[in-house]
Amino acid sequence: MKRSQPTLDELLAMQIQFLATTLRPRSVMQYRSLTRGFLAYLHASFPHILQPSQLRRDPHLLGWFRFLCQHDPPLRNTTRELYLLELRRLLHDLADQGHPLPSDLIRCEDFPPRDRYLPRPLPQQEDQRLQQQLCNTDTLEANALRLMRATGIRIGECIDLPLECLRQVAEQQVGLHVPLGKLHSERLVPVDDQTQHIVARIVELRALTPTSVHKPESFLLPRYRHHRRAPSSTLPSPPPSGTGPRFRMRARRGIPRRRRRPRRSHGSSRRTRTRRRTG
Repeated sequence: MKRSQPTLDELLAMQIQFLATTLRPRSVMQYRSLTRGFLAYLHASFPHILQPSQLRRDPHLLGWFRFLCQHDPPLRNTTRELYLLELRRLLHDLADQGHPLPSDLIRCEDFPPRDRYLPRPLPQQEDQRLQQQLCNTDTLEANALRLMRATGIRIGECIDLPLECLRQVAEQQVGLHVPLGKLHSERLVPVDDQTQHIVARIVELRALTPTSVHKPESFLLPRYRHHRRAPSSTLPSPPPSGTGPRFRMRARRGIPRRRRRPRRSHGSSRRTRTRRRTG
């Protein structure tokens, strides 16, 4: 008696059972949820599809893609992308096992575009509370944040503001001079009386900073010195560093300096040369 061939439902179930030996339980649940939805669509729209060899891109797969797009409630693009990836994985595994399946059932152009989320602004009430808290704090950092909030400048631009950053543009108009930054162009940002008061307060707090903080004459905000560790007596002092643009960028962002590899002593290098000569 000739043995009947397994149906598409049975093949997908066996393939998921095989994947369960290497995947996590949550991933297995996602594969099973996918197959239930895909097979339910096939049985409702194309009840005569029983074998994998009967599957075609048009109308079977394309119809399922449209069904996902018309789902209520709507599915996110990342969810639809995950469904397509998982089904393509199952179909490729069946094809590798020798089951006759077309090779282009799911193509690259079938995947939906990635969701791009814009940053959500703070509610007006929360923004007012934040501004009030910064005003009550009245520190150098809090006033710097208030200045960024009032002018819209970036963090790096705020750090590089010159000490004389306020410029008289017109008789009753003052602008904030923003130096070269990410946009590779300097500009003047109009400011009001409150912003001018913030800049004046930063200058006052700058003068009250402790003497251990480096206060260059050309910048509005002070710089914090990076204390170097004293060199060991057995090792030569490292060459001076911290002059390149990459170091200055890491220092501004507070990224710690990378550790140097310990140097070998002169005796070890001399022994190495001796081994090379004798070898």
